[in-house]
Amino acid sequence: MSAFGNVNFFDAIRDTILMGVHQYKYKNGAFTDKIFRETPAIDAFNILIDSEEVSRDEKATFEGMRRLYLDFRNRSVSQPNLKDLLGSFKVFQAFCELFPNDAKARGMYVSPTTMQVMNKDGTVNETIVINDDGSSSDYPGGVTGVPPGASDEWDNPAKVILGNRFRPEAIPSSPKEAGTTNNTAFPTKTESEKASKTDHNMDFGKGFCKNLRGAFL
Repeated sequence: MSAFGNVNFFDAIRDTILMGVHQYKYKNGAFTDKIFRETPAIDAFNILIDSEEVSRDEKATFEGMRRLYLDFRNRSVSQPNLKDLLGSFKVFQAFCELFPNDAKARGMYVSPTTMQVMNKDGTVNETIVINDDGSSSDYPGGVTGVPPGASDEWDNPAKVILGNRFRPEAIPSSPKEAGTTNNTAFPTKTESEKASKTDHNMDFGKGFCKNLRGAFL
């Protein structure tokens, strides 16, 4: 059984990179004109690893994740189970935390995964925040669609009530047609796949990381 339910490993890695580059503006947006949704996964890792903007520790995280990606791809493991992940948890965790931590260090507000219980009149009865360690924090009331602690200027189109939503198809395409390589490109989602992920209304990258933590806790 997969440690991530129906989450596809390769989709999760792709979405985590795209979200980090385009939503979290990794390194002040240094890669928004270099990594696009058509960029092959290995090429994206190589761009990050080869950049002088990326620290030595961050490069080590990307290199470790790239090795795992290639290993799972070579073994056709798209939905790894706990056995597949043994010995890899620290690499996964570092990869999941790298982009949000960079954004926080630059003073950017990073919203937690948030759910809200609504009253019949449309007001918020309760706001529930899922913490990084898998625990939850409950807050009475709240503002519809706004996580607790969000700044007044916070302007995030994500859906908070059912979890933050990340749409890879919203990431800009390369101004030039993506070149072909021997690496597997970030796959183009079919309409049914898009509908399936949208129905969950859940940030795919965050869902991947939380499922990973849950598998080991």
